[in-house]
Amino acid sequence: MHDRVRGTARDPRDHAPGTAARLPDRRVPAGTGPDRSDCPSSPPARGPRAGARISRTAPVTYAESLAWLYGARFSGIKPGLDTTRRLLDALGNPERKLRFLHVAGTNGKGSVCALLAAICRAAGLRTGLYTSPHLCSFRERIRIDEVPIAEEAVAEAARRFRALTGAWDPAPTFFEMTTALALDAFARSGAEIVVLETGMGGRLDATNVVHPLASVITLIALDHREWLGDTLPEIAGEKAGILKPGVPGFTVPQDPGVGEVLRTAAARVGTTLELVPGPEPD
Repeated sequence: MHDRVRGTARDPRDHAPGTAARLPDRRVPAGTGPDRSDCPSSPPARGPRAGARISRTAPVTYAESLAWLYGARFSGIKPGLDTTRRLLDALGNPERKLRFLHVAGTNGKGSVCALLAAICRAAGLRTGLYTSPHLCSFRERIRIDEVPIAEEAVAEAARRFRALTGAWDPAPTFFEMTTALALDAFARSGAEIVVLETGMGGRLDATNVVHPLASVITLIALDHREWLGDTLPEIAGEKAGILKPGVPGFTVPQDPGVGEVLRTAAARVGTTLELVPGPEPD
């Protein structure tokens, strides 16, 4: 059983007061819909983001840090890279010290990330792994050589982030802050390679601020239609946004329309797209 499903009993500190425990958006029993624990159930209203204000009191403990981070999540989804870049600039651009394998897609994303991280560790590389959502603990999202980020590291980062972003309007979203927190933690830990999973889509996902060694796109299906589009080609176009000039891309057998979108996107940005053998899509 790979590291996405390992873990100890649920720690109540990992869930903000009044919120239910979240399940991952993969391996959902038949007949149930996926839980998107980083996303609201519907798009936020246009204009300034409504919702809970971030506490004016700087977080101190791990539990307080989680309450602060989860308070930010009610700011909603804001597709775009500007805020994440601003956060990373304020942190001294930790992403520039790291090498990445960037993974997008719909089905199998988490499993592919876990496999890539295992391969990197087996090669003797100090490996960071960033995935979402978590199963039992927030700390599962950010792992270094399989070990979840320490509680004190989360608390210390939250203190710095509060000082940096307290006056920002609009405030960063939960996923923007968590992504920046992860990249900063990986740089501080001396990670030699980071496997980075997108949260939603690709083109405007907060993780798409990096320049990876390779871009990987797993099987694409209908998901996040309110944000990514109503058709497979539209969704594929968003996920193809992680392809970058000169960075080799890899994918699996896809729906014919999806495959055409991915090949066109690769040619447009000036990169290769290798097909990894696998089962044909239904």
